[in-house]
This record gives sequence, C-alpha cells and structure tokens, in this order.
Amino acid sequence: MRFPSLNGWQRLWVVVSVMLLIPVGFVATDFLPSEKDAIDVVVAELGRRGPIDLFEILALENLAKGIPVRESEAQLNEKSSGPKVKLDEAQIQRLYNEARSTRLKKIAFVTIVAAIAWVMAAALVYGLGWSVAWVIRGFRGNAL
Repeated sequence: MRFPSLNGWQRLWVVVSVMLLIPVGFVATDFLPSEKDAIDVVVAELGRRGPIDLFEILALENLAKGIPVRESEAQLNEKSSGPKVKLDEAQIQRLYNEARSTRLKKIAFVTIVAAIAWVMAAALVYGLGWSVAWVIRGFRGNAL
C-alpha cells in the first residue's frame, strides 16, 4: 500500500502536529490524579465520619500497594503489644474503590480533553498553513 505523497506544507503540518504532542502531553500529565490523591479523598471522607485512626491511613497506603486490609490489620497486630487493632475492612475497601473509580474517570476525562485539544491545535495549524499558502498563490498570479 502506497500513501499519497505530501507537499511541503503538509509535511510541515505533520511535523508541527507531532511536536504539539509534547506540550499537550506535559500539560495533561499535570492534571492527572495520582494514587495519593485517591488516598487523600478517602482520608478526608473518613475524617468527616469521625476521628481518623493512623492505622486506617496505613491500611489505605497498603491497599494502594495491593495489600488487602485484612493483611494490614494482621501486620499491625503482630507489631503491636497493646490492644488489638480492628479495622472496618468493608468501609475502607468501599471508600477506596469509590475514590479509585473516580480517579480512573478523571484520568479518562483528562486524556479525552488532551486529545481534543491536540486535534484542535493540529487543525488550527493546518488551517493557518492552508491560509498562508492561499495568500501566497494569490500574490504569485499578480506579478508587477
């Protein structure tokens, strides 16, 4: 399969469009929520419901690493000589799953907005190049 050859203006447009991916990508990555943002949302929600236990925060951080709440509870109880730690596994897991789902939706939204911004910028560059070429063609026809 052979692609149609591109003229100089179209090649310039391809190069500029590809180069536009870099700033759009950098800006988009600044808006992407991190795993820490999801944990912060859960900590804030737990704070609204009452005093936050340090063990809940540790369990959340472990949950973000893939360690289930039940294992975190067992590890905390092994290290502690005081009263046994009892975490509300269902509540922590539910809040974390909600925050993670919201985080994934935000990632999808930021990605879609960045793609739309890049397409619009590429179309603007193409339109600008087409306009400049049109003006140049107009002057070539009117030799002095």
